[in-house]
Amino acid sequence: MQEVQVTRYRWGMQRKWLLGFLLVSLITYTCSAVIIIGAAHYIDGQAVLSLSRVVILTLLAGVIWQGILGWLAVRYLIKPLRALADVAKQVGAGNLKVEVPTVRTKDEVGDVLEAFAGMLQSLRLLAEELEHHSLVVSETIDDLTKASERVASTARNVATAVEEVAKGSEQQAIATQEQATAMDRNIVLARNIASTAKDGVAQAEALTETIHDSGNIISGMVQGLRKIAEVSSVSMTQVELLENHSKEIGQISDVVRNIAKQTHLLALNASIESARAGEVGRGFAVVANEVRTLAEQSGRAAEDIHERIQHIQKAVLEVVSQMREQYEQAHQECEKGDEVNRVLAETEAKMSAMRQSVHEIEDLVENQVREMEVVIDQSHHIAAVAEEAMATGQEVAAATAEQTEHIEEISRKTQHLLQMSRELQQTLYKLNIR
Repeated sequence: MQEVQVTRYRWGMQRKWLLGFLLVSLITYTCSAVIIIGAAHYIDGQAVLSLSRVVILTLLAGVIWQGILGWLAVRYLIKPLRALADVAKQVGAGNLKVEVPTVRTKDEVGDVLEAFAGMLQSLRLLAEELEHHSLVVSETIDDLTKASERVASTARNVATAVEEVAKGSEQQAIATQEQATAMDRNIVLARNIASTAKDGVAQAEALTETIHDSGNIISGMVQGLRKIAEVSSVSMTQVELLENHSKEIGQISDVVRNIAKQTHLLALNASIESARAGEVGRGFAVVANEVRTLAEQSGRAAEDIHERIQHIQKAVLEVVSQMREQYEQAHQECEKGDEVNRVLAETEAKMSAMRQSVHEIEDLVENQVREMEVVIDQSHHIAAVAEEAMATGQEVAAATAEQTEHIEEISRKTQHLLQMSRELQQTLYKLNIR
């Protein structure tokens, strides 16, 4: 802290007061002496008043004269102090733009006025700086409040989105579980069909000895079926390419849809062959009916899943095109079957073709069962992943909600701080500094 130096004045207030008293006393006593001396000569000649009375009156007049002169001197000396008191009252009332009166005297009063003027100027600068900083702080807090509100709004939107994702995951898990249950039922039905197909094979083997002469035509039929298998292989390649670009649930839909198509074609072939077999093929017609029922159930399941994966419709159209090619090839095979019917009109050679078809149906059904088992495993895996995603989404939603509460708490505190800043501005506005 800087040490204040004491200023010594040549004509300070102490000397001015002393000089004033001396001048007043000199004037008073000089006048009193003149009056007393003059009155003494007058009293000697007239003898109207006694000398003692004259002295008393003279001293009384001196006291009055000294009081008047002292009052004038004091009024002159305290005039700057009164002006300073008025300025101090206005400053205390909040008026900082008042001007401090200036005096030309180099004494303590002049220094007090000058120091008060400097203090008032410093107070003005301080008030202006406080006002400026309060405005800046108010604007900053206002921006911070708006930013907090935006962040809180964004956090609430994120929490809502996470909740929706969790609900979607839950629905996805339920749908996948339902699909897995449907596939379990289809596996049971496919196994029953495979058992029936084995019985049909046993019956067909008893009649194969009578259709040796139709072997060449049957071979052509087998070659056609092999072409169908090749086309089916190409279709499966397209389906596998589609599966690589779809979600796990899309893989389930494609496999079920492909199985339904193949089963429908096999049911069609089985129906044709059973019709050709006549009375002997009635037992196999039951197999064909079961296969057709399986195809219908699988088709309905595939259509139900297909509604959930419309975004892969373009790739599915390519699969449909391949399936149409298979249908045309199958139609050609039907024409070959007509030729066999004309050649073997008096024989029961159709049983050999039926046996071959039943073998293929049996193999395809077994393949379907294996593929369905794989699909079921994938469905359970997808359901587990969906449940895990749902749990994670719920945890994220809870964390986001907690974060939103913290952000809202910060926003409330910034609002309180903004209110305090505005109150400070109102207090500064009461100070008249401009």
